[in-house]
Amino acid sequence: LLNESDAVISFDHRHFAMLGRDLPAIALIWHTPSIMQFPLPSYNIASLSEFQKRELEQYQGLKSRVIDPHCVDPATYLPQENDNGRYLFIGRLNPEKGVRDAVTLCRELGEGLDIIGGLAVGDPSEYLEWVEGNCDPEQIVYQGNISDKVKFEFIAKAKALLHTVNYPEVSSHKSIEAMCGGLPVIAYDIGANREIIEHEVTGFIARDENDFKEYMAKASGLNKDLIRESALKRWSVEATVDRFIPVLKEVAGGLRW
Repeated sequence: LLNESDAVISFDHRHFAMLGRDLPAIALIWHTPSIMQFPLPSYNIASLSEFQKRELEQYQGLKSRVIDPHCVDPATYLPQENDNGRYLFIGRLNPEKGVRDAVTLCRELGEGLDIIGGLAVGDPSEYLEWVEGNCDPEQIVYQGNISDKVKFEFIAKAKALLHTVNYPEVSSHKSIEAMCGGLPVIAYDIGANREIIEHEVTGFIARDENDFKEYMAKASGLNKDLIRESALKRWSVEATVDRFIPVLKEVAGGLRW
């Protein structure tokens, strides 16, 4: 099938099919090269952000081209006009994703927080135990692993997404989902966050914890419709297809970079 295809998009972390073979393919890279490294193809590497592009060159000596593959169905993400006054955390319950920071901030400020997520293979169980032990029925509520449908409902009605991740992510699907639903995102200035979030338009980029607290208070002042409109210009299905199809056609015609 690989040899019969006009062009291939490789989502595999290892990209075995492209190693040592010249295929009309694009390799999407998902990891942060300064943290982990895999053997990668020598051609047609697609980075998710300019940040990742720089890291690939610095740490693995590889050239890449930024082609963001993220996309959402606009009909799935429909914001409510008024928020419920509660913040939202979505992510794995491990040290790097920063759930402790989100809980601590909301506890300190007396704000409500809904936590969505769970453990992945290899994540320490004590982190889940800590979250459960620091939740209550009203202020800090652990919602667990829930269906996409219910997650969309939380995105639609929350005050802001607290993206308290403390390591340099090369992109953030959860932030993209949130903004496409009109939900502002507050994140630290790390990794590709500044490329994803338009400061004071679709969310806020915080330099430190004091900044983060200040922006939490300002989140409701952002325009949900403007957030959604700005995000969908970049990540609707149509926008992503328009990014990918021309490149795939060139790759099918022999393009290598």
